[in-house]
Amino acid sequence: MNRLLSPQPVVYRGTVTGLRISAVDGGATESGGAFVDNLPQAILDLIALYPGVLQFDAYDANNRFVRGVLKVEGSAEGLGDEKLSTWVNGDVSPFETFTGGAGSSITQAINTAAAEGWATASQSCVIITNGLYKGVATLTFASGAIVGWGIGQNKGVAVYSFGTTTTTGAYRTCINYDYATLAANVPCDFALSNNSLKQVLAPSTAGAVITSLKNGTVYNFSYKNASFAFNEASYYCIVRKLRG
Repeated sequence: MNRLLSPQPVVYRGTVTGLRISAVDGGATESGGAFVDNLPQAILDLIALYPGVLQFDAYDANNRFVRGVLKVEGSAEGLGDEKLSTWVNGDVSPFETFTGGAGSSITQAINTAAAEGWATASQSCVIITNGLYKGVATLTFASGAIVGWGIGQNKGVAVYSFGTTTTTGAYRTCINYDYATLAANVPCDFALSNNSLKQVLAPSTAGAVITSLKNGTVYNFSYKNASFAFNEASYYCIVRKLRG
């Protein structure tokens, strides 16, 4: 006689804003593998009660999803090696000079926007597909204030803007990008310092390690839709308690 199994109970469902996702297949290696970060306290409380037995689904705006098991809460954000070395001009005319390695202090005037409306400078760097990266920069303006510092951003698509003096820590899951970009579309005069780009290898205490199976030791998502949209502002998340 076949026995009907009861459905896996849903213990959380809701929209999570600012979710960070590392979707690297880590295999047997935890560091730099799959994890999520910036989770709401309600999910963190569940992980503390049921470590290793919670299925986690995150749905993008088109209902494509990634799925894995929340194994254990993070202990501290872990960062890899510096990826920035020397910035170079992305367009010929707007940037007179723009060079300097990670953490260097650069003073730069953009005299005019490029013909297509944007001036850019970029740094090519080695990126791991589906890895989560943290970019940090401090910009101080003498004039103007519209500059975007982006990870894997092309000119005209910069998403991080700054006021008079701003330090930011921007996170992005990089898919097929291999550079960081600084862009502006109005004349401005600014100083850039403390610029840095590093892979996030481990989640903070607001995150959790992901495994493919219940109580697993393979640090992969069990399912990743090939068209899943990383870096959306929010995701609809469902957490289920696995049987057994």
